[in-house]
Amino acid sequence: MQQAIDAIDREPKHMLEPLRIGTLGAAGITPAALMEPAKENDNVTVVAVAARDRDRAEQFAERHDIQYVYDHYDDVIADDSLDVIYNPLPISHHLEYTVKALRAGKHVLCEKSFALNANEAEEMHAVAIETGLVLIEAFHYRYHPIFQRALEIVESGVLGKLEHIDARFVVGTPNAENIRMHYETGGGATMDMGCYPISWLRHITGQEPRVVSAIAKIGNPDVDLRLEVDYELEDGLTATTVGSMC
Repeated sequence: MQQAIDAIDREPKHMLEPLRIGTLGAAGITPAALMEPAKENDNVTVVAVAARDRDRAEQFAERHDIQYVYDHYDDVIADDSLDVIYNPLPISHHLEYTVKALRAGKHVLCEKSFALNANEAEEMHAVAIETGLVLIEAFHYRYHPIFQRALEIVESGVLGKLEHIDARFVVGTPNAENIRMHYETGGGATMDMGCYPISWLRHITGQEPRVVSAIAKIGNPDVDLRLEVDYELEDGLTATTVGSMC
């Protein structure tokens, strides 16, 4: 988070003031992903929230000492006192509200997976470039000291020539009502868990892996419960990633 904060070019009057963040929704990930880190960092403060249910938003605000509660996500985005919008909504809502926030002059921290497809990702990226604002996918591991150390070890050559990378993220199967089990909201093992090992692979190697084969286990309805993929990379390096909810 600190690297993202450092990257934001603010007006001089804000240089000694913390970044003011508004969160869209009171998602289960929000306390660990945003609220707890923010409390440990004097450079940011979470001051606004909206949720589908006003009572839930008020309870969340009271629990986390958030000053403003709004009736709708659009109201948070419209708050001119905010610098950053955190978007932890279902993936199906990332494009709409991320673009709205950027157009409203807000930097955006958008939860993973970033978009439903490449076209949506490219549209959000284009708006961020156009507006000159910071748009970050919330892969916190990229800024974690452990991952930075892992990169240093790989780049140092102490391990010798890498021949194969195996990266996996496996959790239990969510209940049928969980958004991870709904295709239309961007559910599935790959979008929720598999995105991590794929991202690890890209950032450890600095390459775009080429898919050789893939085996999926499909749940009902149309949601992948498990996806295992084999890849080829440069210099004979191979890799396997697994994302699984079973």
